[in-house]
Amino acid sequence: MKITRKKLRTLIEHIILEGKVKYAPKSEWAKNKKNARKKALYGNPKTRIRLKKALKEKWGKVPLCKTCSAYDTSEEAIEAGVTKEDKSVAYCHAFNFACSAKNSCTGWSPKKS
Repeated sequence: MKITRKKLRTLIEHIILEGKVKYAPKSEWAKNKKNARKKALYGNPKTRIRLKKALKEKWGKVPLCKTCSAYDTSEEAIEAGVTKEDKSVAYCHAFNFACSAKNSCTGWSPKKS
């Protein structure tokens, strides 16, 4: 299934507005991360040349996870298993795993101002 930026943004807003944020069990995060690497090229754009190229073509820059609308550092995310001590890790609602602030993927969606 291909997810567009518009669908992703709508999905995230819908979840947040309803207040029914759901977090995948931590036991599924490794599988979800592997899926994000495969489908959305998730990873560090400094080491994943294909990802960096795809992001530059799509956005004209290399946006990072920490600026994505799916990047969640809330108390609920911490309760779901994201480490409170490590502020560079947050829950990714787009792919349901803990992602790193310095990474990115082709599913990146800008935050609304």
